[in-house]
Amino acid sequence: MPYESVPRQLRRIAVRDIELVSIAGSAAARIVVLLAVFLSLLAARSQATPLVLVTIIPQAFFVDQLAQGEVKTATLIPKGASAETFEPSIVQLRAASSARLYLRLGHPNFPLERTWSDTLHKDNPKLRVVDVIGSPLGADPHVWLSPQGALEMARSTHLALKQEFPELGVMLDDNLASIEELIQTTELKIKELLSGHAGRTFLTYHPAWGHFASAFSLKQLSIEQDGKEPSPSMLAKILREARASRITTIFVQPQFPIASAKMVAEELGASLATIDELAYDWPANMLDVANKFKVSFAGGSVENTA
Repeated sequence: MPYESVPRQLRRIAVRDIELVSIAGSAAARIVVLLAVFLSLLAARSQATPLVLVTIIPQAFFVDQLAQGEVKTATLIPKGASAETFEPSIVQLRAASSARLYLRLGHPNFPLERTWSDTLHKDNPKLRVVDVIGSPLGADPHVWLSPQGALEMARSTHLALKQEFPELGVMLDDNLASIEELIQTTELKIKELLSGHAGRTFLTYHPAWGHFASAFSLKQLSIEQDGKEPSPSMLAKILREARASRITTIFVQPQFPIASAKMVAEELGASLATIDELAYDWPANMLDVANKFKVSFAGGSVENTA
């Protein structure tokens, strides 16, 4: 039928419907375009977020608190693995080779870090490597388990991030001040928790808590000696000291076997409880451990037993 033969009213209806379809189609097209732009921006941001590699989980806490999501963190030693014995595979190291910055502990008792750095550098020659333990405090590498060691780690991490990402400088400065206050507040809370217990001894399987002990006037006694099970004579000495110190709890770590600790516990009539030197949340973990020590010093039953 020729258009001229269509009644005028029907013509108006047809034109209106065509316009509506056109408007709806344009709106849908705009939505599709906007959605595509939004997704591409998200993808670009994800791809642009720089990767910072750390050795242990507690380091990731300080990086995350400082950078507040402006960088991604990846940890070489996963949860539950021993920092002293774990070795990442070549595949894991190469997967981490896209990092811009590797924050090593840098303690001489973590020599494997140097090997890992060499492997990472082969795949990523531009990778910057920074040691966050500026001046190792003795043979014990667990320096983050004291407030002073944690402050040093936080400040070294802040400096390395600020040098690598100068555009984040103001935010990093502000967040470092917050972390310093958090560490100092945590230290005061621990001192309050442990007041009246100066000089007391706690018994662990793995000797990771020496810096904690020094910071809060405690004494650490450990079952493991120089990374090995104790000899019979050494075990006898440990039992004598434990009895003299009225030990009621033996603290074990998730990264280590507990067979020897169970045997010592049976000899002493003591219980087992778990503490973790590689927990992510530094202040919460330090307070949790301090409270467990306090309960054990009082002869109480420590929760979360192994």
